[in-house]
Amino acid sequence: MYTYRQRTLRTSPCSIYLFSQSFFDLCHLINTLFTRILFTLSIETYSKNDFYCRIRSFIAEVTSLCAVSCLCLGTFDRCMFTSRQESLRRWSSHIFAYRSLTIIIIVWSLINIPQIIFRGMTNNTCTSLSINFTLYLNYCHTPLFYGVIPIITLFYLRKHTMQNLQNLQHTVILRSRMERYINRMLLFQISLALFTFLLLMIQYIYTAVTIYTQKDALHTAIQNLSLQIVRLIFYLNYTSAFYINYFVSPEIRLIIRRLFTCKYQRIRPVNAIGRGEQH
Repeated sequence: MYTYRQRTLRTSPCSIYLFSQSFFDLCHLINTLFTRILFTLSIETYSKNDFYCRIRSFIAEVTSLCAVSCLCLGTFDRCMFTSRQESLRRWSSHIFAYRSLTIIIIVWSLINIPQIIFRGMTNNTCTSLSINFTLYLNYCHTPLFYGVIPIITLFYLRKHTMQNLQNLQHTVILRSRMERYINRMLLFQISLALFTFLLLMIQYIYTAVTIYTQKDALHTAIQNLSLQIVRLIFYLNYTSAFYINYFVSPEIRLIIRRLFTCKYQRIRPVNAIGRGEQH
């Protein structure tokens, strides 16, 4: 998040989407993964609270879908920015970015209101209180918003962005070094996201197809294990941006090194300061 607010990156509208994606990723990890760790450590301050269950589910879905939407919007921005048509390049702007972020927050908040209504505590477990809502989540919400829509959107925009980049390699539009690095970083993130979305889709399709199939204990255990593995891999979407940016962009590596170097220089040992003053 800090790197996207640097002067060299702030000039690009895409940095707004990437910064927002990092923010939503962080919120999602704190709300879901961190609380699961606390629960594993038997720290259950709010784990059995019905209100907390509903709010946690709502925030988890909104932040997750906002993060996915920011990635799609960032890809859309790169596709428009690298277009040869000036009318399309106008869509790559700060004003459009801020308006888009406002819209997706409102839309995903409204869509996920049922998380507050139909979620609750049952036998000390935060789960769905309605069979119809469970069916909606399993056969509509998750496959559509975490599978079909982002896969088609990212695949289509990535394809056209790659075509635009091949046509604009030596033009004025891509002379900025940071613009080129942003394109590379985003393409790596898109590739990883497509991989994880496809894995999740395959898992849900298999579960839906075999839901009425008789399974022994071993088959059920293997299916549950594979589901947990796929979900852990899906969490890479919320944690990989930093590592991708660090390894792809020398400028970002320099920014991060300067950040930690400055903090190290500010926190100097007292005896070191004393020796410096004596000299």
